[in-house]
Amino acid sequence: MGCCSSNKKIHKPRLQHRSIIRTGSFKQIREKYTIHPKLMGTGTYGKVFLGSTAATKVAIKTLSKKNLTEGEIALIKDEIKILQSLDHPNIIRYHETYENEKFFYLVMEYCEGGELFDKLTSKEKKFTEQDAAKIMRKLFHAISHCHAQGITHRDLKPENIMFNKKSNDEISEVKIIDFGLSQQNQGEKMNLICGTPYYVAPEVFDNNGYGSECDIWSLGVIMYILLSGYLPFHGSNLAEICESIIEKEPNFDRDCWKNISNEAIDLIKSCLQKDPKSRVTASEALDSKWFSEIEDKEANQLSDAVYESLKAYDANSVLKKEAMNILVTMLKDDEIEDLREQFRKIDKDYTGTISAQELEDSIRKMGKEITAKEIKKIISKVDYLGNGEINYSEFLAATISAQNVLTSEMLYALFKHFDTDGSGFISPENIKEAIEKAGRVISKEEINMILKEHDIERDGKISFDEFKVMMGILKVDEIQRTLIE
Repeated sequence: MGCCSSNKKIHKPRLQHRSIIRTGSFKQIREKYTIHPKLMGTGTYGKVFLGSTAATKVAIKTLSKKNLTEGEIALIKDEIKILQSLDHPNIIRYHETYENEKFFYLVMEYCEGGELFDKLTSKEKKFTEQDAAKIMRKLFHAISHCHAQGITHRDLKPENIMFNKKSNDEISEVKIIDFGLSQQNQGEKMNLICGTPYYVAPEVFDNNGYGSECDIWSLGVIMYILLSGYLPFHGSNLAEICESIIEKEPNFDRDCWKNISNEAIDLIKSCLQKDPKSRVTASEALDSKWFSEIEDKEANQLSDAVYESLKAYDANSVLKKEAMNILVTMLKDDEIEDLREQFRKIDKDYTGTISAQELEDSIRKMGKEITAKEIKKIISKVDYLGNGEINYSEFLAATISAQNVLTSEMLYALFKHFDTDGSGFISPENIKEAIEKAGRVISKEEINMILKEHDIERDGKISFDEFKVMMGILKVDEIQRTLIE
């Protein structure tokens, strides 16, 4: 069920990035991405196609402006802003947007594993309680991050949860998608009735407004389905479904519940409280007994390798930091699996960011002494956005080894990201365009500083070899020898 229009004021998200939508044609997108004819999905306003570069695959969502009202176009732009502000391993990653007179083209992370809904309806895969716990823990983590940013999803359902890769035997990473109905509410009540009926919280149907607790209800419904294969609330039409949600309690008397733990049932009941004030929060759910049973005790401690990487990270150049943040979007999930779990373990309050206190606590758990000044130094070097915390992408950028993960295809794709006009060099204009396209502001002085640091030949631009030096793949003296020869 989609949203209807509302007179209630929509508050713009408080973003970590400045929203930039690049004006361009489908032809310009084709210059950067190969667009495959494979249709991945369709929606109300457009289609989703598979796209690729030499280094990675992406999903390209095309949204037609035909017959869209100004309000609907504003909602699409709000969705882009919200996606741009979220940075979490279990939320679909947004790359960039192109816009022309007829379409929006949203470039997103590609998930090849299909929808959770398809897994639920498939005879090939049956979820164990352990499987369900792994999935739900990641979903609660993601929603805790959303709520910490003041964002309510409002349409959580199995169709909006994707698996990042195909696998019949094990549970791959899950990603929450489709933030088209999401809203930045910052604690204010929302009034718009929206979502998909079976997953909508009871308070959404009344006239008193609702808050982010509606997402927790939806997660409770999803958890119920994962463990039983049944919907907790149902009916033959919308009126009956609404009545069931408002008046009835979920049934735990079926035989399928006999082998499910009391801890799991208790958590579902905590999510499906009719009174939103009595409902568990995402962070409280993650501290429940059910999840404590599946925690990897060995992974609770920060590894020496990650600690040393955080201490040693020194990408002072804006260009290098931006390149590292682009690089992490190209990595396969199995390449960052251990780092992803390390990030989750450090993020004790489940906000999707690492605070100075959380980092200090994790380091001290290793038996190492560290001062507040040293913590501040680590944070300042890693914190590209300058908000005093380390987000997921910043953590990955600081802890991966570029030399170990960079293929020649990835290195060239990285260079081409900044070589926006295809000249074979990165000019001052290219730097400005690439940085601003990512939603960040860069001054002329910073651009001059980048050139001073990386333009070894002093010709006012950065060559591919000079870019390799910046990334630690080539040594400066190798370029200097070439110049002498």
